[in-house]
Amino acid sequence: MAFAAKLNKVVAQKQKQVEGRGEVGLKWNAYESKLLDQAVELFRLRCQREASQRRCLLTASFEVLSREIPGFPSHTVKDHTYVVNSWGKEKLAEAWYYATHGTTAQWSPGAPVLFAEMLEGMMPKFLERLLPLGFKTCQREAGTWKVRVEWTHPASVEEEEDEEGTEEVDEDEEKENEEKAKEENEEKKEEEKEKKEDDEKVEVVEEKKEDVDLEKEEKVVDLDEDKENEEKTENGDNGDKAEKKEENGDGEDKVKEKKVAEEAKKKEKKVKKKKAKKVADNFAATLTQMVQDMMEENKEKEAVASKWTAYESKLTDQAVDLFKQRCTKEAEGQRLEVCVSFEVLSREITDFPKRVVKESNYFVESWVPGVTAESWFFATHGTNAHFNAGDPVLFAEVLECMMPKFVEKLGGLGFLTCGREPGTWKVSVTWADPDGEPAPKKRKVPNGHH
Repeated sequence: MAFAAKLNKVVAQKQKQVEGRGEVGLKWNAYESKLLDQAVELFRLRCQREASQRRCLLTASFEVLSREIPGFPSHTVKDHTYVVNSWGKEKLAEAWYYATHGTTAQWSPGAPVLFAEMLEGMMPKFLERLLPLGFKTCQREAGTWKVRVEWTHPASVEEEEDEEGTEEVDEDEEKENEEKAKEENEEKKEEEKEKKEDDEKVEVVEEKKEDVDLEKEEKVVDLDEDKENEEKTENGDNGDKAEKKEENGDGEDKVKEKKVAEEAKKKEKKVKKKKAKKVADNFAATLTQMVQDMMEENKEKEAVASKWTAYESKLTDQAVDLFKQRCTKEAEGQRLEVCVSFEVLSREITDFPKRVVKESNYFVESWVPGVTAESWFFATHGTNAHFNAGDPVLFAEVLECMMPKFVEKLGGLGFLTCGREPGTWKVSVTWADPDGEPAPKKRKVPNGHH
């Protein structure tokens, strides 16, 4: 076999080898695509969770997401370095190598694959898949596996719409002013033209009158006829002018109608374009809408919560009045201190939520009209918490939430000391001795005394 033929054979073998490696590399590309799709789905779920909390940005690590993806290549520490120790069901180390390093590179079986190198190869493709989701910003944080995205806040959307509306109004006003100026110029030109024609006719008539005066004696009859003809001519001209003006007026009206129709079509197109932009099927738009919905829902929850807040203030005011009565009674007995249970005071408040015993626990049995368990829940747990209408409310929890506000109101009455007894609903206060004696040491009050 000739040497050249041998070379041809080597080239053919090499080409076949490269093609085989390409087919092997395609296995990783297909598998990687599935992994990236799952990573994007997890990323979307995190975005939705943030939007449900009325937030408009998210920072998430691709490496952290990879831990939640079934079949994602796992890693282990070897010589202080993370290397891939499992590729899932299939042996894809060789496929990954040729897909990322090219089919002309030489794969060494058993060579370790750095986990960081594998992630680095996937990161640009992950970002590429996030871009079509319509985020306001989407970028990788330098030197990390983290991706930060931001979507439009509903308030920004409203501001943009207001600005667009203002710009459209300004454009329409400018066009209207231009059209008016154009119409005024055309009218002036038409008036000047008519005036010029009238002046020319007057000159002709004057010339004819001079000729008639010169020949007056000889052509009296002809003069009368000429005058009649002139009058007819003038009347005919005036009639033609009126008809012409009327035709011009009709034409101008049609032009105006056409312009108005064109402007209406343009506005309609703009409105359609704006609507299409609003309802654009991109993920970021749904997040913005989700934030908007949650903001509106939050406002409704705040309105519900305000009912309990206002009512709670009235209840604590009544409790303070009852506490002041206890203090007055003690002062009349020449005592300088009192210890009263907030729970005991609550029994004397007519509209205080009623309790009932169930399975050795006190639960709220009923609320006053206009105040519900839902209003109490959102006022005490926050509007981000999830309310379950079927869950009973512990009476102790209601008291516990009211206690700090009750003690705070007592603190403004000028007592020497004012504090809650640890582990109880009791509040102890002391006031000054009129003789200037130091306040007595706290004494135990028999149960039920106050």
